[in-house]
Amino acid sequence: MDLIDLGIVFFERQEGQLCAQHALNSLLQGQYFSPVDLSQIASDLDNQELSALAEGGNNPPNTANFTSQNFDDSGFFSIQVIQNALSVWNLQLSPIGASSNAAIRNDPASAPAYILNLNEHWLTLRSFGKSRSRWYNLDSTKNQASYVSEFYLQALLSQLQADGYSVFLVQGALPESDADAYAASVPEPPPQSMPGYEENRMKKEAQAAKEESKGLVAFSGKGYSLGAPPPLLASASSSASPTDSELEAAIALSMGGKYSDDMDNDLQAAISMSLGNQQSQVKAKAETEVEMMRRKRLEALNKH
Repeated sequence: MDLIDLGIVFFERQEGQLCAQHALNSLLQGQYFSPVDLSQIASDLDNQELSALAEGGNNPPNTANFTSQNFDDSGFFSIQVIQNALSVWNLQLSPIGASSNAAIRNDPASAPAYILNLNEHWLTLRSFGKSRSRWYNLDSTKNQASYVSEFYLQALLSQLQADGYSVFLVQGALPESDADAYAASVPEPPPQSMPGYEENRMKKEAQAAKEESKGLVAFSGKGYSLGAPPPLLASASSSASPTDSELEAAIALSMGGKYSDDMDNDLQAAISMSLGNQQSQVKAKAETEVEMMRRKRLEALNKH
């Protein structure tokens, strides 16, 4: 049973454009910020920017035409709002690409959490119990939180960055939560519980089968079913005239069935030997053997 199954991982589903609020609360594991709280922080930041503009110029800024870069009516909040909200908890955000984060880039599981942004969407990746192998994707656009293994974390971060996400490292001590308390005592989920595991497994199997098939060469020769006459015998039989067929029947009747067995064995042996030669030689020898058999048949018929 996982932390998610126990119902102790706090997770907010997407409402409107409030993903910044969801990302913050998922990171802190509680309903610590509301849209009103974040709007107040954004408004304070706007006032600070207006004051800075007024101090830097001779003319006061026209507040009627001022457009906030920190929030809008849809519920979007800027990185500055998120940073100011986290400062209350003595937490900071730092771009993962900063030179000071080189060690974290090489070992992403050693960080406590990440907040990511693409356009107007924010999401949180967080560890619990200070465990390298107990990571969860708390993206509010998903149906629920999902487990992320230590190995998969690096692949997930790389994929999200390739998709255009900006990654921010969360620095500082996160507040303790119920999930943190239980993280050490609950077994880690199996790899197949991760989203996309089955799809990735099937893709790998298909790729392996494709690679294996490249080493196989299709048989280009001709095969013959058991019990079927060899090709030369079949062609000789098919080219026989009605007279030959009648002659064979007469010989078989006159010899009480003995000749048929002996002649078939002789003819089969001659044809089997001829198959080891080249096609032209096989054809010539087969024709010779057939002619010899015909002569024997005529001699046997004359004796009777």
